[in-house]
Amino acid sequence: MANYTTTGSDTYPNGCILQCKVATKATKATTTSTSPATTGLSVSITPGHSTNKIFVQALIGGCGQSHTLSRTHFSITGGTSTSKGGGLPGNDVGATWCPRAADAGWHQGSLCFGFFDAPDSEDAQTYVLNFWANSGTVSFNSSYNNDANVGNAITALTAWEVVQ
Repeated sequence: MANYTTTGSDTYPNGCILQCKVATKATKATTTSTSPATTGLSVSITPGHSTNKIFVQALIGGCGQSHTLSRTHFSITGGTSTSKGGGLPGNDVGATWCPRAADAGWHQGSLCFGFFDAPDSEDAQTYVLNFWANSGTVSFNSSYNNDANVGNAITALTAWEVVQ
């Protein structure tokens, strides 16, 4: 097992978390874009060593769409890797919300996904959470429709530096 030395005799085995950065957002956003559009949520982290990896995870508090055929797609971009595809058959996305119900405009679901990035650098890495629709209007942090019973959710985008 390889070890990472910070300074002097500080040594950490592979798999240790050296730092964690978190960004949150609790406001609703909507889009009709059929290609990735930013949610306005990003997180930056500066690796302490070029051999370390960054684990990036999105905990999406809520999402919705305008009608039964809409899907809300999510991806994380940045660093040297990406979790996205085109949202079309045969392509990968980070996560998709698709309740396919007659009252889809009132559905609100939570999603979680992540990936490892290997930036091979000690430069700051910035990761952005994106979302888009296959059709119609989709929402982020809330259901599509609003009434007195619908509240905004909180979404977190987290980046961990992991010793490798």
